[in-house]
Amino acid sequence: MIEQQVMQREELHQHLEDGMQVVTANIRLSRALQTEFEHRAIMRGLQAWATPEILQWSVWLNNAWQDAVLSGELSAQESLLSTEQVQYIWASIIAASSVPVLRVEATARQVSAAWQLLQDWQCGRKWEDYLGNIDTREFYHWSDEFEARCLEQKWLTEAVLAQKLTDLFEQGSAALPGKIILAGFDELTPAQAKLCEALQHSDCQVHWVELAGEDSTAVQLECVDQKKEVATFSHWARQKLENNPEARVALVAPDLSAVRSLVTRTLDEVLDPSSQQPGVCLKHRPWNISLGLSLSQYSMIGTAIDVLDLARTESTMEIIGNLLRSPYLSGAVEETGARALLDRKLREMGEPIVTLRSLRYRAEEKDKPWCSPKLANGLAALEGVIKNFPARASAVQWVKVITRLLNAVGWGLDRGLTSDEYQAIEA
Repeated sequence: MIEQQVMQREELHQHLEDGMQVVTANIRLSRALQTEFEHRAIMRGLQAWATPEILQWSVWLNNAWQDAVLSGELSAQESLLSTEQVQYIWASIIAASSVPVLRVEATARQVSAAWQLLQDWQCGRKWEDYLGNIDTREFYHWSDEFEARCLEQKWLTEAVLAQKLTDLFEQGSAALPGKIILAGFDELTPAQAKLCEALQHSDCQVHWVELAGEDSTAVQLECVDQKKEVATFSHWARQKLENNPEARVALVAPDLSAVRSLVTRTLDEVLDPSSQQPGVCLKHRPWNISLGLSLSQYSMIGTAIDVLDLARTESTMEIIGNLLRSPYLSGAVEETGARALLDRKLREMGEPIVTLRSLRYRAEEKDKPWCSPKLANGLAALEGVIKNFPARASAVQWVKVITRLLNAVGWGLDRGLTSDEYQAIEA
């Protein structure tokens, strides 16, 4: 059983200089350690140095497999598939299944990730464990088909590489490095643990380490309120970046979900003031935040939810106002002024509830300044979809109905999407 131990960074750098391999849990840590090593070499006055072997886990698995094939320890008859090839195979299986799927490629990515988890944690696949719902049953059938294709075509996937290499190392015929350091792993999956045990039994030293933190000085600063606190650390971050544009600055908020909007707004104002100008569409921020919004908090998804609410044939004035101001419905740009006037007209009428029919009637008034023909056409199309609502339907069928409802009003069709909006739709 491999045990985790704490290792100082200086010791790690010394091992790298001695040629030891370091295998990391993710690509970000690999890059960070590579940068640290290079910075340390420069500070020591070196003009040239050997590139350290710092590899992310999946890269290390691929390299070990290729070395075994090239050395003749493994047969070259089996082909190792790339990530794109694996995704394509899953997508073709899903598309050909009897259950219709709305977003085949997105489903293929999720199914591939689920398959990877099954292999990493070495979970058995018994039919009785997959009877919970239609999704799990279909996943079972898709997995059977995927395994059958891989066996027939002699394909290998990255998901099974750890087990394949474990079998090879247990035979004792493979050429192994003398030492390996595992860094950045909070825990080892059963597949990883068994592979490490096989390496140890083959006289390869495996060290699973937690890197010790660097010495630093803590300073406490008292602020009058939360807004001032966020502004202070935002300006501090800007000063650090101005002094060293290559610096990486981390800001930690104890309850980020509660102050996310304040932090986002303040960082935009301080780090990218030009983004505050009217009409600027912010697509790429000079910073990133680790906590995403819930789907309903994205304005584009909020508009979709409001459309579904209106599909009940009536909505509150608040929701109607949201829809009239939304940039995600067809004709929103051309009819911005008219829809604003329509919003005002409806509020002047003082009705707390507005029906779909009434909204369409007002939007069609040709002799009025609030006339919005594109909005009226979208509402008419929405009414047409509502008339064909099924009394009962499966989840897959409801997905198709919802898609028709959103397409009827041109949801998201008239404008280019930002990165955040695209990811929200994909989710």
